[in-house]
Amino acid sequence: MKSSRFILWWVGLFLCSAALTAGELRLVVTTDLHGALGNYAVLAPAIRERTKDGNAVVIDLGDTVSGVFSSEYAENASGMAEALNLTGTELWVPGNHDFELDPASFRDFVRRFRGTALGGDWRCAGLAGRPFVVIERGGVRCAVIGLTDPKMPYRLLPGDDMAFVPPLAVLDKVMPQVLAAHPQLVVLAWHNGLYSKLVDLREVLRRHPGIDVILGGHSHQEHPGRRVGRNTLYIQPGSHGHCAGVVEIRTDDRSGRITGITSQLVRGDTARPDPQLAALDRQLSLSVAGLYRRPLGNYVPPRAGERNSSFGRRCAEALREAANADAALIWIDTGDRAPGQGKLFTYGDLYRLMPHRNRLCVVTVTRGEAEEFIVEREKLIRRRKWSRELFASGIRLHHLAGGGVARIDAPERFTLALSGHLIADSRVLRPLADDPQRGFRNLGLLERDAIADALSRRPELHAENRP
Repeated sequence: MKSSRFILWWVGLFLCSAALTAGELRLVVTTDLHGALGNYAVLAPAIRERTKDGNAVVIDLGDTVSGVFSSEYAENASGMAEALNLTGTELWVPGNHDFELDPASFRDFVRRFRGTALGGDWRCAGLAGRPFVVIERGGVRCAVIGLTDPKMPYRLLPGDDMAFVPPLAVLDKVMPQVLAAHPQLVVLAWHNGLYSKLVDLREVLRRHPGIDVILGGHSHQEHPGRRVGRNTLYIQPGSHGHCAGVVEIRTDDRSGRITGITSQLVRGDTARPDPQLAALDRQLSLSVAGLYRRPLGNYVPPRAGERNSSFGRRCAEALREAANADAALIWIDTGDRAPGQGKLFTYGDLYRLMPHRNRLCVVTVTRGEAEEFIVEREKLIRRRKWSRELFASGIRLHHLAGGGVARIDAPERFTLALSGHLIADSRVLRPLADDPQRGFRNLGLLERDAIADALSRRPELHAENRP
């Protein structure tokens, strides 16, 4: 009897010792918050519940600010940095929309964020991200590598104070350093989706099989956890603070090897939002309420297929006037983002139509290049099933019966004002920006601010009559 008790005592002691010394790490991940502080306040208690034991690392994968008026305009967008601080976020990887912030706002965000800005592939406004960090938590030694959107090199315009390196080149350089640090777990925190056209994850893992976990973002998809490559876990927690990704890693206490990796998406409880984040949301909203309600005129944005909208024409005229250009082009969202007839159109309504910080630029084009660019853009809009209508000033569009543009009436060569995003995204126009003979200029003015200024200077604007 005593012998059996002695054996049971040793077995219990061994099991207890194993439970105490086995490693356990938790990664809590958010991405693409886009300034949705209200949702983030609801999600925050779920994040804190999974970090209270001290064995967790909280990571945000970018596109943190742009998308909600209050967070983007209040105090140089640094309110979202404070929001990340309140949830104990330690690592931040900037997304493509974060690089749309003006240099002062970007530097202020990074300065106010108490954690580490990650990314071996970017330099912006005199700052550079750290390629990777090694963190020990819960008895697990973990290396986290940061990468931003791989399309960023193709979003640049002349004069931008930014530089980007292709992600595979970064990984080829960084992975030997990471492995030399002898981590038990290697994590790639990447502002990039599972089905990226630019970089195939299978190729990444073929070249670097030592990556155990990939945390994804950018595409706004939800993936609670799936295997890619031979044995790498991929997880992506959607967007706008609707959920967070949680990855739990366990290691063997003797060998240090990983014994299990599990993942899930967790959501918040709308009945108990975090009071500090909710208060910050109210504070930021109040600070810009006057600008948000600023009246611009009695205009109604165009509906789908409405090519003769006076609002659309005035927007194009505003860009041409602000840039002092021969002509201007603008595609306007025809979805349900603005008020209907009879309601005063405000700056907030314009923001909902044009939420991104698109800069107004000018470049010299030929008539043939302009026509080719319009066809290129219209094909993209149809393929992606966007609800957008094209408007022009200074040139005349001839539409096809079934939609699209057949040709334009324009001089053989003219200066064209339009969003810098459209130039950077175009196979036709982007090379022209690098040609000194084409007179490319970035006016340093947001497209929507040029439009808002023009609308507010026209008090005679009237509501359009529709049947």
